[in-house]
Amino acid sequence: MSDAIYENFSITNSFIFGKVMQEPKLCKQFLEKLLGMKIKQINYPEREKEIGILPESHDIRLDVYADDGNDTFYDVEMQSYRKKDLPQRSRYYQAVLDINYLERGDDYDKLPKSFIIFVCDYDVFGWDIPLLRFRYCDEKYSDKVLNDGAYRIFLCRTPHFEDADINDDIKAFLRYMSGEKSDNIFVKELDRKVHEITKSEKWRRDKMAIRAEFMDARREGRELGRAEGREEGRAEGREEGREEGRVEGRQEAQKEIEAAKERAGLFENLKNIAEKRAEEAESENLRLRQILENAGLLPLQG
Repeated sequence: MSDAIYENFSITNSFIFGKVMQEPKLCKQFLEKLLGMKIKQINYPEREKEIGILPESHDIRLDVYADDGNDTFYDVEMQSYRKKDLPQRSRYYQAVLDINYLERGDDYDKLPKSFIIFVCDYDVFGWDIPLLRFRYCDEKYSDKVLNDGAYRIFLCRTPHFEDADINDDIKAFLRYMSGEKSDNIFVKELDRKVHEITKSEKWRRDKMAIRAEFMDARREGRELGRAEGREEGRAEGREEGREEGRVEGRQEAQKEIEAAKERAGLFENLKNIAEKRAEEAESENLRLRQILENAGLLPLQG
C-alpha cells in the first residue's frame, strides 16, 4: 500500500470513520440525526472493542461501540466494500453483544436496548431505500412487534437517496461519502475532523501500524490461501478421481449394455431368418407335393 492511498482515506474508510466517531459530540449528532431521537450523552465503554464468545468462535471488531448512559448501546459499522452477508453479520453482532453484556445469574430483562447500525456506501438490498430500520414482528400481523429492544439499522447510499424522506443532514452525509464537498454545518464538522486525523503526527504512526498490520494479514492470508488451495487441490483431485472412476464405470456398464443389445439384436435377426427360411421350406414342400399329386405320383389327400 503506497502513501498516496493513505492520503486519500475518507470517511468511508472504517478506520477513519471510527476515529471521527470517537469525538462524542459528532457521534451524538450523527446518531440523533440518523435515529430521529435525542440522546443524553455518549460514553465509550471500550475503544476499538474486540469481543467474542468462545476461544474457537468468530470474534468481531467494532468500528464504533458506545452507550448513552441510559441502558442503550450503539454499534456503528462503516461498510464501503460490497458484502452479501451483511444481514447475517448484523444478526451475529447482535447476538455476540447480548451474550457479552449479560453476566452469570443476570435476568434476561437486564439486556439493554441496542442498535446495530451499518453505514453502507452502496445499496445493500437493491431496494433503493436509503434508511431501513428492522425490528422483529409477527409474519402475519406486522403491527405486532416483539419488544425485545433490538434494532438493526441500514443507512445506504442508494441511487435516489435524494428523493427519500430522510433527515437533510443525513442526505448531506451520504453525498459526503461520495467525496462531494458541502456547506452543510454537520458535514463540515465531520470533514474538519477527518482532516485533523489524517494530518496529525499520530495518524502518521497509525498509518505505519496499519501498514504493518495489513502486510502481516496479507502474508497470513497468502499462506492460508496456499494451504487451503493445496488442500482443496488434493480434495478436488480425490473427487476428480472418484468422478473419473464413476464415469469409467458408467461407460463400461454402457458398453456392456450396448454389447448385450447387439447380441440380442443378432439373435433376433437369426431367429427371423430361421423363421423365414422355415416358412419358405414349408411353402416349397407344399408346391412340390402339389406337383407330384397332379402327376399322379402321390395319392390325393382326402
